[in-house]
Formats: sequence, structure tokens, C-alpha cells
Amino acid sequence: MTKGIVSLKLSKYLRKIEVVTKIFKKSSFDLYLVASIIKNIKDPIQAIEFIKEITGNGSLYKLFSSLYLKKSKEFSGEDIENILNNSLVPTFQVSNWEYYYYPSLDITIIGNKVFAGDIYKDGNYIINNLNPDEDFVSSKVVQNILIDDDYDNYEYIYENNICKIKLVNNSNKYYELSLKDFTSSIEERNINLLDLKYDNQILEGRFDQLNNEYVMNLNEKELKFFKDSDLYIIEEVGVRQVKICKFFGTYWYSSSVIEYSKDQNISELALNFLIDSNKIYEVKNKLLLNIIENINSYLIKCNTVNSYLKIKNSNNFITLGLKLLINKEETFNWSDDVLKIFLSNYTNLKELLVIYSLNNKLDYTISNLIEIFNSDKRVMSEEDITKVTNHLNDVEKLHKEINILVGEMSQSGVRENMKKIKIDSNDLVALKKFYNKHMAHKNSINKETNLENLKEKLIYFQSVKKVHDKVLKLIK
Repeated sequence: MTKGIVSLKLSKYLRKIEVVTKIFKKSSFDLYLVASIIKNIKDPIQAIEFIKEITGNGSLYKLFSSLYLKKSKEFSGEDIENILNNSLVPTFQVSNWEYYYYPSLDITIIGNKVFAGDIYKDGNYIINNLNPDEDFVSSKVVQNILIDDDYDNYEYIYENNICKIKLVNNSNKYYELSLKDFTSSIEERNINLLDLKYDNQILEGRFDQLNNEYVMNLNEKELKFFKDSDLYIIEEVGVRQVKICKFFGTYWYSSSVIEYSKDQNISELALNFLIDSNKIYEVKNKLLLNIIENINSYLIKCNTVNSYLKIKNSNNFITLGLKLLINKEETFNWSDDVLKIFLSNYTNLKELLVIYSLNNKLDYTISNLIEIFNSDKRVMSEEDITKVTNHLNDVEKLHKEINILVGEMSQSGVRENMKKIKIDSNDLVALKKFYNKHMAHKNSINKETNLENLKEKLIYFQSVKKVHDKVLKLIK
């Protein structure tokens, strides 16, 4: 089955019919009197004379005589009985009904409803669709316009050489149109396919009639490639597959998105195109990551991330690369340049250990090496173990010197007696800062492993010790 949207020029008549109906309303006294005169006095001359007798020659005479002459022509015997017995008077109403009639389908559309045949020629349609309190009087056509030069879009279904179209949007019903009328009514479009390819046959699925605007839109897409006769356009969530075919003398197209998350093959096709066309570095990260993350092959993922990071830096790709490092499925030869990037951006010890295991000759900081050493020095080279050991020995020596100074200053009693002495304010402020900052956080010094920082701290502590000794003499 093939279905979709088609532009058709179907002849139709816009018709307006005037419908006259009669309804009964509560009768007024004047109509009641006139109805009584009509029933009981058959001779019109005698009736007028009677009206003159009861009204005189004034305005009432003119009113009732005029009303009598008019209603005697309008009222039927049944109307007269209704007025006299039920006090109901007939009132005539005129309404206009507008509808479209399609000769090729022999169908009427009125008020978003579809009926078989021409409702005007169906004598029962009007009567059956009046309000319960209305009686049919007459009808006539007051407008009949042929419309045969307008194209309208219709939903169609084609199956087993039978064409059907939908006439009303809010309905799911389709109406059969002869194949001859269908093909002869299709809008002729001079389509320039440019470099698009097509199948010269009817294909199953949804196919809308093609137009040049859509062709131009496809032609402007940069991330597109052909496979067989189908066009594929790379989009953020998937690849749009566009099929074009030709039947009934015109072109039709089908467009659907194949999501990366639902089709690994389409993800690989998209990735191969981006790599081969060298557009991989031009697309947005989100699009490229959507493609890569939906490829099952571990090596393809690693190779793509490795190649990308060698050319273009990206936090998203660094994160993905580190994730691939940790969740290793197969052996992959990461480039040294990319490993350096990973080393500068790793977030945990596990990542650092994997990077070191792949290449221990990178520019590791002493902090990196200490982190590895404290975790598992068995993975380290002898050279790096020696480097860390020597560094830690130097750190320990500095810790001892600093701790000796801190111990002397904390046990001297200076801190407790500073308020009792007079001393240069700058020195006193410096000493107070020292006690407040370092005496309460002595353990933080022992955690420091940076030699340069420790050397600076030692110089600082030595300078403070001189002030301390000066204060100590004053106290004694």
C-alpha cells in the first residue's frame, strides 16, 4: 500500500440552495380574529364588511382588512384549525444551505460531513435534516458555481490499482476515485531533481508528491550521502532517509529518520561518511557523540576519539576517551599526544594508573608519580621509584625541620604571654598571625609534598622564629 499527500484538481460545484420552512408560534389576538373570520365567512366581500362593522373606518379597519387579505392567501385549512384550536400561528423562515458537489465522486460535502449523491436531487435529504419543529415548504438553487481550476492537497491511498482520497480532515474515511480521474487530476510539476536519484516504480509506504522547494532544501544539506538510490542526511538524533520514486507521471518522496540508538549500521555509515569527507571536525560535538556512542565496536570508538583529539581539543571527547580507557575491551594503541591530553585532564587514580601503564615516559609531575607510588609502586619503573623515594626523603627532612621550629614555638609560653609585653606592632601582628594560622593546623604542614612549597614555609617559619625569640627574651 502507498499513501501520502497529492495535489489534485477535482472539479466541484459550489451550490447554495434556498430552503423555505414553516414553524408554528403562539398566536396573537389579531391573528386569532382574522383566522376566525376566514373560517366562518367564506365570501371575501362579506368578510371585509364584517371587519368594517366591528372596527369602524379608522386605523383598525385598515390594519385588520390588510391582515385578512394577506393571511387568507397564506393560511391553509390546517393552519386555520391550528390557530383556532391550539392558538398556534404558522411563520415562514428562509435559510441558505451551501455545499460542494464533486461530480467525479458523486459526493456532497456540507458542514464537514460527506454524503453520497447530490443532496439537492435527493428529495428526502432536506426534509430529513430540518429541525423537529420545522415543516418543509419549498427549496430552489440560488447559486451554482463550477470550480475546476484550483488544486487542493488530499490524502490518498493507492492499493491493488485502486485509488482513494480523504475529503474531510477530521474523518478517517477515504472515497474511491477512478484511476483515470486520479491520474488526470494530479498537478503537473516541472521537477528539477538536480543530482537526486529515484526509482522508476511505485514503492510501498508513505510517499508525498515532490515539489521543487523540497528538492532545493535537500540540495542545500551538507551532511548527505547516497546509498543505492536513497539519499541519507545526517541529523542530530539519526539519519534521515529520503526515497524518491516516479509513478503516475510525477515524482514522490518518502522521508523518515533512522535513530542512531536503534540502528548500529546507520551509525557506522554516518561516521564513515564524516571521516571520508573530512567533515568530522566541522560537525557539532553533540551530533558526533550521538553517533559514536551508538556504535558497538570498541576499536572504532577508540580510533575515532584518538583521531579527533589529535586534531581538535574537546572536553566531551576527552571525557569519552577516559571512559574508553577505563572500560577497556580490546587493546588499542593510543597516540602519545592523546595520552598527554588524558594526563592533563584525568579525574581519578584509576585513570592515572591506566595512562601510566600505557606510557610511563610522559611528562608526569612528581605529584602524579607520588599518587601512583602510594597506590601500587609495582607498576612503576625503577627510575620513577627512585625519583619518588628521593623526593619523599627530602620532604621528610623539611617536615622534621619545620616541626622542630613549630614545637619550640608552641611550648615556649610566648603565645600565652604576648599581651603582657610591649613590642613593635608589626612583629606582634606577624607572630599572632603565625600562631592563629599554624598552631591550629599543624597537620596540614605534614601533608604537603611539594618541595618548593616546603622550602618557602621553612624560610617563613625561620623568620617567625626570630621574632618569637625576641619576644621570649622580653617575657623572661
